[in-house]
Amino acid sequence: MQAIAPKNDAHFVNQEDEVNINDPHMTSAMLMFHKRSMKDPSPYSSSRITFLEHWFVKMWVRDYKKNDPKTWEFSDTYKKVFNGNYPQEFSDNKKWLMDVDRLYLCHLINVVPSNTDLLEECRPFPKMIPLFLNEMVQEKLRKKNSQQFKISRLKSVPKNEDPGDGGVYALKYMIGD
Repeated sequence: MQAIAPKNDAHFVNQEDEVNINDPHMTSAMLMFHKRSMKDPSPYSSSRITFLEHWFVKMWVRDYKKNDPKTWEFSDTYKKVFNGNYPQEFSDNKKWLMDVDRLYLCHLINVVPSNTDLLEECRPFPKMIPLFLNEMVQEKLRKKNSQQFKISRLKSVPKNEDPGDGGVYALKYMIGD
């Protein structure tokens, strides 16, 4: 299965043609997990979860790298994702914090030689999620806080020694929740 981003998608404004997502099995898996999460009852340990779509995650990393977090302005796309209605095939109208307290995302990282490098690769999410919540959640529901979230790395996950198979290898651990 190959995932293709439509050329008119706001994530890829500068692209002329359709964009081939470079890790189709993870993209497909995230869509599958999300669709499963929409079932009633949820097959997961909680119905208060959501799966972020792969192109959105890539957009988030790209935007983080080219923007200053202190002057960051979240686009309508981010706001739609927060409210659970973007992209259309992921639409469940679950609002973060109100209906969701756990986010799953797939961020592709190639070889990571150290824990410090891993933390830096993942920096867009723990740094930007608090800022995003500050903008989107009323202060009576959540006190504004810009402190970066903590990143923790599971120590009990076996290491994949075969480059190129990391996505499928990681899926086993995502399914277990």
